Amino acid sequence: RQAFTQAQQALNEEAAKKGVSLEWAMPQHLSPWQRALSLFPRVGLQQARAIDIVLNRDSQLSARRKAELAWIVARENQSLLSIAEAQSRLESHGHDRGDLVKLDRNESEEPAEIEAWAFARKLTTQPQVIEDSDIDRLKRHYSHHQIAEIVYVVG
Repeated sequence: RQAFTQAQQALNEEAAKKGVSLEWAMPQHLSPWQRALSLFPRVGLQQARAIDIVLNRDSQLSARRKAELAWIVARENQSLLSIAEAQSRLESHGHDRGDLVKLDRNESEEPAEIEAWAFARKLTTQPQVIEDSDIDRLKRHYSHHQIAEIVYVVG
């Protein structure tokens, strides 16, 4: 966190030398990893803004579904920090431990959930084998905008 703050200060100082203020450009509600993207001068800030717009401001995918996808990605990546954050998000949406087991086993009565979860696993573990048919299966249940959100959440 200290390294991030120092890097951000250095970036702000460099921008000030050029007569540019970066403070207005970066929404304060972004997560630390989104703010870290802003340190890449050419595309990072644009990427952080795009993520913010798709996932927060203009979201058509439920927060619960995004939390489920985050859980799947965290588990597949075996990232303890991400697992803890995803579990906290899931619990805030009413999931209990039994629900987490169902998520891990891809057990659901709802076809839309099954497709989204399977896509998340495949995009996380084998992105090189994603095919048009994977997207076609999502299209049966989700709009184009929602599919873009799924890709952002998983990616």
